[in-house]
This record gives sequence, C-alpha cells and structure tokens, in this order.
Amino acid sequence: MTSPRLGSINHTLLSLEACKTRGIEVLALLYNCYPEKSGLICDDTRKMLKQLMPRFGCNGPLIDLPAVSRDDEQLFIDTIAELHLI
Repeated sequence: MTSPRLGSINHTLLSLEACKTRGIEVLALLYNCYPEKSGLICDDTRKMLKQLMPRFGCNGPLIDLPAVSRDDEQLFIDTIAELHLI
C-alpha cells in the first residue's frame, strides 16, 4: 500500500526493489489518498508510480482505495477482499 504522503514514493520504490531482488511477486499496489490530499499531488504520485512499477517487475494495477476512515474498517476489508488480494 502506498500514499501521496511525504517520503511515500521513496519507501514504495525501495520496497518494490527489495521484492524484486528477493523474487517476491507484487501483484498490485494499493493507493490510499485518505485523508484527502491535494488532487495534483495524488495525480502526480499516481502517474509516477504507474510509470516506475514495471521497472521493478510489478505489472499489476495501481488500485485506488476508497476514502474511508478508521471507523469504516469493514468497508476497507471488503474492498480488498473483492480485489482477491486477501
């Protein structure tokens, strides 16, 4: 899971590199924009990640998670389950 927060792009790319090096297949990235950030930041981060994912062997989708609060954890779990990621 990634987000548009400060340092998140670096953390995500380092994690993808570590997975590639260890032979761990990454099926998708979950993109969490909650709490809502600037639309421009979210869009730019999403675009950059989509461009860089294949370099690390991640050819799956970048999936936008619905904006849910901690009070809506079941909705979050249901969304992930529908994607067959758990």
